[in-house]
Amino acid sequence: MQDAAVRANPRTKGRKRWDMLLPAARVAEVAHALLSAVDHMNGNGMAHCDIKLDNIFTMADGGVRLGDPGVACAADEAGLLLSAGGTHMFCSPEMWAKLKDEPCRYPVTLKTDMFSVARVLALCCCWHDSHVSWAEYLRWERDLPGCVPAGLKELIAAMVAEDPAQRPTAREALDHPWLVEAMRQVEQQRRAGSAV
Repeated sequence: MQDAAVRANPRTKGRKRWDMLLPAARVAEVAHALLSAVDHMNGNGMAHCDIKLDNIFTMADGGVRLGDPGVACAADEAGLLLSAGGTHMFCSPEMWAKLKDEPCRYPVTLKTDMFSVARVLALCCCWHDSHVSWAEYLRWERDLPGCVPAGLKELIAAMVAEDPAQRPTAREALDHPWLVEAMRQVEQQRRAGSAV
C-alpha cells in the first residue's frame, strides 16, 4: 500500500522531507476503514491479529478494506485472546512476547489490533528514512514529525500505549475528535464533488 501511495501522491515529486506521505484526509479514511473493521471483529469476540500494509486493500472506488483474517484469534469472555498470530513489525509487544513464548507484563487482549492499526497509520503519515527512523519510532525513542497533525499524533500515541488497558477501543478511536472532524471534512468534499 505504501509504494502505491508514494506513486499516486503528486506531492512525492519535489516533496519536502517533513511533508506527510499521504494527505491527512486520506490517513483519516484509512483510519476509519481499519477501525471500523476492528470494531466489527472485536464486537464478535475476534481480533484480526495481522493488520499490516500487505493486508490492506484499496478498492476501485478508492475505499479501503482490511483483508486476510487468516490468523484471526478468538477471545474468551474476559477479552483475552486464545491463540496468537501476527507480523513482527506490526505486532503489539504483548503479542510478540506471546508468539516468542516469552514472559510479558500484559495479557494479549482484543486491543492488540489497536497497536497494529496505529503502526499502519504512522507509516501512512510520514517518510521513515534516516531522519525519521521507523525502528526508533517502534521502540518509542522518537516521536512522529511535526508535519503530522496534533490530533492524529495524539490518537496514534494512545493506540500504541505499552499497557493495552490504556489503549482506546476501536469504537473510542472512531469517536476521537480529530478523526470525527477529519471524516466530516472528507464527507463534505465528497458531497461537493458529486454536486459538480
